Amino acid sequence: SALNQAVRWGYIQINPAVNVSLPRMPAKRREVWTPEQALMAINLCTDPNLKTCILLAIGCSLRLGEILGLQWKHVHIDEKSLEDNSSTLEVKQELKRCYKNSLEDLEKMNRGNVYFKFPDVKECSNTSLVLKIPKTESSIRTVYIPNSVAVALQAQRAMQEKRKELLHGLYLDYGMVIALDDGRPTEGRVIDRAFKELIVSNGLPEVVFHSLRHLSTSMKLQVSGGDIKAVQGDSGHSQIN
Repeated sequence: SALNQAVRWGYIQINPAVNVSLPRMPAKRREVWTPEQALMAINLCTDPNLKTCILLAIGCSLRLGEILGLQWKHVHIDEKSLEDNSSTLEVKQELKRCYKNSLEDLEKMNRGNVYFKFPDVKECSNTSLVLKIPKTESSIRTVYIPNSVAVALQAQRAMQEKRKELLHGLYLDYGMVIALDDGRPTEGRVIDRAFKELIVSNGLPEVVFHSLRHLSTSMKLQVSGGDIKAVQGDSGHSQIN
């Protein structure tokens, strides 16, 4: 698919991989927690950022990049929405680290699709952390927030407000829902590492963070009585299969 895109952009004339015979790869089943194991992990988790990420992955079916790219301006929670369970969030962007030369090439072709580029921590870095449009149109969606997750998000915001006061103007406020202690965005590798530590330290079954999205989808299919189209809209999958 990358070579097909290169043909469309005029980098090459033909896709040299068109007639390649791919080797057969055995399908590998992704390990997923049971709902009981997920609840245990949530109760054992003491890292506020990781716990919020887990809740958003399971409760709202978000991808990790979507969670880390979420800003408070896209989260809609108030007293009324908590009363009638109608709190929502808008998935409009994802956090991603990109090579600077790739970003420059895309900008020259008016295909940048980047909302915001965060200042570099290291001047010599050849990559930048950006907020960008999700890779598929179906990923842009509005998701209802379960009340338990909405309450956790309120607690997360209150904690950030206290941190801002303690830092006396040194907090870099980018409006991120998941942020480091100084307000800067949190990268996926930080959450992946914390998630692995949670699993190892508590003897939980080994799974990857993305498996929480699979768990969320399965649970929503059960609750909805198998309404695949409704769950597809919630999870942002581009294809129903």
